[in-house]
Formats: sequence, C-alpha cells, structure tokens
Amino acid sequence: MAVKTDYWVSGVFHAMDSLDTAAVMKLFGDDPTLRFGNAEPAVGREQVEAVVAGMFTLVARLHHEITGVWTGAWAGGEVKSVESDVTYTRHDGSQVGPLPATTTLRLEDHRIKHYQIFMDPSPVLA
Repeated sequence: MAVKTDYWVSGVFHAMDSLDTAAVMKLFGDDPTLRFGNAEPAVGREQVEAVVAGMFTLVARLHHEITGVWTGAWAGGEVKSVESDVTYTRHDGSQVGPLPATTTLRLEDHRIKHYQIFMDPSPVLA
C-alpha cells in the first residue's frame, strides 16, 4: 500500500527506480556519504557515484513502494526516514521481493548529505 508522501521523497525514489545515476547524483550535496547495509560507506561524490552506478548494473529494474515516511532533525538539518518494499528485477527477468527496507536521508541545504540503506540484499545477490 502506497502512502502519501512529500514531493521531494517521491522524487528521490523515482530517480532511484529510473536507474539513472546522473539524476540520483543531482540529489546529493557536496561531500556526501552513502552506506548500504553493513558495507563500508562510500565517501565523496566520486565514490558515491561509483556505488550508485554499480548497484544499477546489478539489476534490470527496481521499484520502491513507499510505506512510511518520518521527518525529524539532525545537527546538519532535516532527516527523513523512509520505509519501503523494494522489488528487484534481475537481468534474466526473475523478480526478488518485495523486500523491506528503511532508508535514512540526512539533508543539508535540501540535498542529501548522508544516505543510509538498511536492508538485507542477500536475496537479490543469491
């Protein structure tokens, strides 16, 4: 079940689902970090872009169904916590999911400073 969410959050996940690295990178500010699960964080625009592009090559399609959004604050500004069910389509056409995920987006000047994804990606990689 989709929930009503703000335009900005919808835009973030639309960019992710489009598998468009350039569109995703426009959402990040200077010196961002991105961390997927318990992997080491990617630090800086070059590393973040490499991780995003690499993730996009692993699947043929990606779809986030947003199920909850919470807004709060951190020392640098606004923070959004987004729960979603994510469906992955592999290059062979098989699908995995929906898998539950929570994404924490720490914003600075309305752009992403820290992007953290909490989920178990092992079913996608199996």
